[in-house]
Amino acid sequence: MFKRLTRLMPQLYTLTVKQSMLVLGLGMLPVMAFIIAGATKTPSTLSITMGRMAAVLFLLAFILYGFLVAIRWLPRSRFRYRLVLFTRLFIRFHISCAIFGLSFLILHISLIHHHYDLHAFSVWKDPKLTSGFMAILTLIPLLVTGYLRKQKASGARRRSHRYTGIVFVVAASIHVFLI
Repeated sequence: MFKRLTRLMPQLYTLTVKQSMLVLGLGMLPVMAFIIAGATKTPSTLSITMGRMAAVLFLLAFILYGFLVAIRWLPRSRFRYRLVLFTRLFIRFHISCAIFGLSFLILHISLIHHHYDLHAFSVWKDPKLTSGFMAILTLIPLLVTGYLRKQKASGARRRSHRYTGIVFVVAASIHVFLI
């Protein structure tokens, strides 16, 4: 199976963002249908489901950093070689995961806004809403640095995207795990 996959790899390495979004979207369709059908149609349950889907997709986008760190620290071996091949393929889906995660996050925010009928100052009364707002505020620089990194790659832009990604993951984790 691995030999068959290695013959397919050169074509997969050339996927554009639009093509990887199509592949990821088609792969996510059955999962999304199953999850959304299982969620009741109340805005609160559906909004939580959309938030969870966004969290999973952002986590998938962030896992790339773990793969890159592992490649840097692992000794040369067959496992490292296969991890490098997998990471080269996984990189093609990093932006697609982030775009789909952002779209589910926008749905999550709009459903939460609809369900709670939020006003400007009501966000600060509930710790869950406050942590979500803070997570959104940390997402904005992450998206900006990701866009700048895509336009022109440099060491400083890579580091800024990495650090804003870590800050966002911490803020989003606080929001997700806050009861």
